Amino acid sequence: SLTQTNLHYDLHFHQCVEFNRVLSGDGIIVNLPHQQQIYRVGELSFVPSLIPHSIESIGTTVEDNLIIPFPYIEKIYGMCGNSMNFLSMKDKKANQKIFQIIDDIKELIGTPYTELIQALVNVLFLTIMKEYPYSPPPSTSSDFNLITQIIEYVNANFKSDLKLIDIAKAFGYNKNYFSKLFNTFFRCNFRTYLNRLRIIY
Repeated sequence: SLTQTNLHYDLHFHQCVEFNRVLSGDGIIVNLPHQQQIYRVGELSFVPSLIPHSIESIGTTVEDNLIIPFPYIEKIYGMCGNSMNFLSMKDKKANQKIFQIIDDIKELIGTPYTELIQALVNVLFLTIMKEYPYSPPPSTSSDFNLITQIIEYVNANFKSDLKLIDIAKAFGYNKNYFSKLFNTFFRCNFRTYLNRLRIIY
């Protein structure tokens, strides 16, 4: 858990899920592949596990960040599907409930009460699912849907000998198109992404 002023994080990804909320100031910009959102005071962003993203402040902004390691959410995340993406959480009334749970989790960080933290993380996700039932935005491109499926496939099979050409075939694309698409979304080639993923695990 971090509270920061005027943050700027270049494109990165990690095995954790990440919540960002604006405490004061002008807001933050969260960039995901082919998607950008601006968040103001009282709003909350959610970045799923292993999705490349960058975050930057607009003007002078104080931002609160909660990162939850994947093992804490693995069971409940699996129930929702790996592609769950509550990116845009802008209902300030609903967010008050969510902020209270986040604050309760933050108070327990560093204490020996890991079972209570786990229970609160489960409550957090159940509350989010109740307040923000997920449905893909109508503007979601077929390329973005494809990348989401590819991420899920690679995450499930990264320990095997994955090759770009095999994954391209599995999804019905030629190697050149697939390579270009992957580089556009991740700003790195497939081999680099796979190596980073293996290092993270």
